[in-house]
Amino acid sequence: MRLVDIKCPHCTGSVTLDAFSNTAVCDYCGKSFMLEANEADKIKSAAVPDSSVLKQNPDFRFFGKWLDSYIGTSAEVVVPNGAIKICAQAFKGNKTVTSVHLPNTLNVIEYDVFYGCQSLSTINIPASVTHIGGHAFYKCSSLQSITIPSGVKSISSHAFSNCTALNSITLSEGLEQIQAGAFLNCAISSIAIPKSVLFMDKNIFLGCKNLEHIRINDPLLIKCDLSFSAKYTERQKAQFLSQGKKCAFCGGAVKDVTYQCKQCKRIIIV
Repeated sequence: MRLVDIKCPHCTGSVTLDAFSNTAVCDYCGKSFMLEANEADKIKSAAVPDSSVLKQNPDFRFFGKWLDSYIGTSAEVVVPNGAIKICAQAFKGNKTVTSVHLPNTLNVIEYDVFYGCQSLSTINIPASVTHIGGHAFYKCSSLQSITIPSGVKSISSHAFSNCTALNSITLSEGLEQIQAGAFLNCAISSIAIPKSVLFMDKNIFLGCKNLEHIRINDPLLIKCDLSFSAKYTERQKAQFLSQGKKCAFCGGAVKDVTYQCKQCKRIIIV
């Protein structure tokens, strides 16, 4: 069995391919399905190393194709091609790592993976990733920019919370949910919410003191205390959701056309 770059139609997990029967078996849900002959031939040629190859790398501890922990000393880390998941807390508290390159075989970044990696300034999230766990990048205080690929459907709670140097966040179409506190206390001054987003939880941008402009398809997606402040009352929330005329920062009146607050002029919704 060899890992190939294809998604399971049942759970969207990574799939291994049996080259003799053209049957794919999901590494997550265990379900199998047949592949068209031309599709099987195509992905066989792109097969990545067997898990035994991953275990030969002395800087990482692997369980199969799951990266359990980083045990190296290098500041610049390249996660081996073939890894499909980074397990919880794999890099947690590492003060040495400054950059991480993730492979295109990766599907899952579990919770707390880079929690407290205060020197981490650069990381790529490949298009193959579908899940970013809670507190995955919590308090990565040197991280300056991040791009969330279209395969990620949900950003878990506090995933990038307290990334105090994070001044550039790019969210791709395909994202559907942003959970509570996802970007709390970040340094962004503006952000665009994709049209694909269906749900935004509370306190997403709480403490983002530089944030002035938010582009969002539908302001009614913003839940509870409007994702920006913990001080809103139920009455204020109801007023905004029914009329769309309350500023998410100061509660002041908002212009009908531009949704720019007359008082603090800090938010634009288009």
